[in-house]
Amino acid sequence: MDPEDLMTLGAELGYQTALTWSDGDAEGRLDALFLAAAAGSPAQPLAMHGAADGGNPHAQPWG
Repeated sequence: MDPEDLMTLGAELGYQTALTWSDGDAEGRLDALFLAAAAGSPAQPLAMHGAADGGNPHAQPWG
């Protein structure tokens, strides 16, 4: 699944979405976390973690 699709899905359903690289996975798998947006606030994507500090070599700046 494309990470952008996860971000879009979360926004369409009213969730903030955070994507992180799965620990110890050389295949480039992601973990997705969907957080309920505060009442009255639009859903905003959250920054991806892991790429800047030695994360996955396939890292792209989603979110």
